[in-house]
Amino acid sequence: ELGQDMPFTSMSGSEVFSLEMSKTEALTQAFRKSIGVRILEETEVIEGEVVEIQVDTALGGEKGKEKTGRLTLVSLHEIDVINSRQQGFLALFTGDTGEIKSEVREQIDAKVAEWREEGRATIVPGVLFVDEVHMLDME
Repeated sequence: ELGQDMPFTSMSGSEVFSLEMSKTEALTQAFRKSIGVRILEETEVIEGEVVEIQVDTALGGEKGKEKTGRLTLVSLHEIDVINSRQQGFLALFTGDTGEIKSEVREQIDAKVAEWREEGRATIVPGVLFVDEVHMLDME
């Protein structure tokens, strides 16, 4: 069932040939746009009056402490783009992602796997719809 949180990517088979990148890279980016990562960001909030802050002193007790969490859904492709260059975040808005090195993807895959093991992330499988698929060759 398609829902609001399910990654959905639609593309045309002829689109692969018109992009200024290899066909393999175009398809890899489309696949990774269709795989979501739901990341749990936890924040610890401590309520009370601040009198003094000492970094080397541990807090005593659990009184006034509260953990809050926020779920963020991003695609593997978005993580790829952000980590592939210095101004990666801006590239998401301009659409100029270019080719992404396989080493970057391997590092991201390892980090996401680590987050999954720690319970900080879950994978959200999505849908890649390719119209005019007959335009793609067997390469």
